[in-house]
Amino acid sequence: MGFGDLLASLFRKKTDPSGKTYSQGNYLASSPALNVYEASVVRACIHTIAEEASKMILKSVKVKKGLVETSQDEINELLMGKPNDLMILKDMLYWTAYKLEVKSNAYWYPEYSVYKFGNGEETIKLTAIYPINSESEDMVFDEKTKKYHLVFRIVNGGTYSVPYEEVIHFRKPFGDNYYFGNESRVDLLKKLKIYDQVTTLMPRSIESSMQLKGILSAKSQMGESALEKFKTDFETNLKKGAGAFGVLGVDGKFDPLNTSSQIVDEKILEHLEKTALMNFGVSMKILTGDATENEWQTLYQKNIEPLKISIEQASTHVLFSPKERKAGKQIKVYDKLVNHLSMKTKLEIIKLMGPNNYISRSEQRDLIGYEPDGGEDRVSLNYVNQNLADKYQVDTESNENKEDKDGSN
Repeated sequence: MGFGDLLASLFRKKTDPSGKTYSQGNYLASSPALNVYEASVVRACIHTIAEEASKMILKSVKVKKGLVETSQDEINELLMGKPNDLMILKDMLYWTAYKLEVKSNAYWYPEYSVYKFGNGEETIKLTAIYPINSESEDMVFDEKTKKYHLVFRIVNGGTYSVPYEEVIHFRKPFGDNYYFGNESRVDLLKKLKIYDQVTTLMPRSIESSMQLKGILSAKSQMGESALEKFKTDFETNLKKGAGAFGVLGVDGKFDPLNTSSQIVDEKILEHLEKTALMNFGVSMKILTGDATENEWQTLYQKNIEPLKISIEQASTHVLFSPKERKAGKQIKVYDKLVNHLSMKTKLEIIKLMGPNNYISRSEQRDLIGYEPDGGEDRVSLNYVNQNLADKYQVDTESNENKEDKDGSN
């Protein structure tokens, strides 16, 4: 079964052309001469972002009175295995981050199965989460139900309509378009065209400079075969010589041509590359593996952290009912494997703020990217349970007051 057939079996419903349609359009389509994502520096940037995003860990949790507990539900079973038949979680996260960079929008579609029992009761269980491989999308407002629908035109063919409330939608940047993310990279495309022209013409210039060295002319009257032999003898003589001089066997003349190759200033190439790097928030040192903590932090804040928040909020809203959300159920993203703040920096924060209980145990574990363990909060008083510390302090004060009274008698 192809991906298009799979989506057809999931959606099962063709779009209704009636209703008002707001088209996303293909905002990132570039001219046929050069696509921005064909440039090696752009591909390197997108791969770096997607690879870092794929290191995140998703958990279904329940937050109650500041404590975070991992839920024992089908969502975690799915996320710990394969979210769908085609991908592990890392693959799905990589795909999502890639799509966000390429088309500014990415979509997940949760699939549910209904289990019916003999007593007439039904249980709905989440069985898969599929990323939607769409070419373009439309937002349709249904005047009857007063709800929005997304109309997907799938890459492999087919058009399908899905209630928007059933789709987990990620978008960046969001602002120019009310319904979809829209990243305009027209300026980047212009710079990359220049970069492409420069890098294409340089080898041609060098090749040309290595071919035509000069014009060899014979002063005597010769036939065509004699002239060819004259040229061959000159080239052979030149190759045999240890130096750069050739000897003419007959009356002739060699006029050298100035065909030196034109070298483009490295600063121009660096500027063009830096334009692409700045557009994606990836430094050259990150691509070469020499980045500092601050440079990784810039990448994290620009690309990973916004996606992390988007996954948490969008997934929580779609995967849980209002009642479940009110009870504290939500999707949390943990990023202990993502390079941003060094472990030394994080531990310094915990060291300064933890003992005074400015940040809870759950918040401390969250800061260093670890999942909740259900442990109780501890404070600096021998690092005991907070409630016990309060009780200890009250009992101590009571004993001291009692001793004061006994001593006064």
